Amino acid sequence: MRVLWLVLALLSGCRSTKASEPLRVAAASDLTVAFSEFAETFRKSSQREVTLTFGSTGLLAKQLEQGAPFDVFAAADVASIDALISRGVCVEGTKSVFARGRLVVWTAPGITAPASVEGLTDERFKRIALANVEHAPYGRAGKAALEAAGILSAVNKRLVFGESVSHALQMVRSGNAEAGLIARSLVTELHDGQMLLVDSSLHPPIDQAVVVCGTDPSRQPLAKQFLEALGHETALFSRFGFEAQ
Repeated sequence: MRVLWLVLALLSGCRSTKASEPLRVAAASDLTVAFSEFAETFRKSSQREVTLTFGSTGLLAKQLEQGAPFDVFAAADVASIDALISRGVCVEGTKSVFARGRLVVWTAPGITAPASVEGLTDERFKRIALANVEHAPYGRAGKAALEAAGILSAVNKRLVFGESVSHALQMVRSGNAEAGLIARSLVTELHDGQMLLVDSSLHPPIDQAVVVCGTDPSRQPLAKQFLEALGHETALFSRFGFEAQ
């Protein structure tokens, strides 16, 4: 009986420890500012800690495939999440699309933004920052916009690439590029550059999707609670330049 009591006590202690572990959220770089604010609100309402890891959608998806222990994945495209669900990495039936991102041209301090995407051919823009097109949805959207505007070949040699859209923004703000194709959500509260909103018809939609991940059922209720709370934050995401879905 004493042995049984000890086993039950140990199991109870393990469950208690697991229940107190923070929620682990992986999110696309364009969500950095909005999710940082939302996570703080969620911490206060749920009394649970949240750890945020930001990066390009493609690289985060690869980390999940390789076993990274994230409970929630928020991506800047739906296809990445669908692929993870099909492979059993994320939980079927929990995916939702909660916003649509917008692409902008953002210029370095002291440089006037072009009147249109075509204006990036101006000699003022010697370097144009773009997220890596291999694994960043904003990189692919930016390249598509340049191509649709008919200027990709003209500016191709001027393109410089960051690992994520956040990195591309840093390149512009540090003076390593005169302009960049950036997520609107990252620059809405900045005042050291100028912005041109890119016509959304020039590139595929940048839909923001979120899903519960992992195979441990005990961690899924809190993850689902996070997703439910996220669905009520339309005003927050609108403030950061996202469009409602």
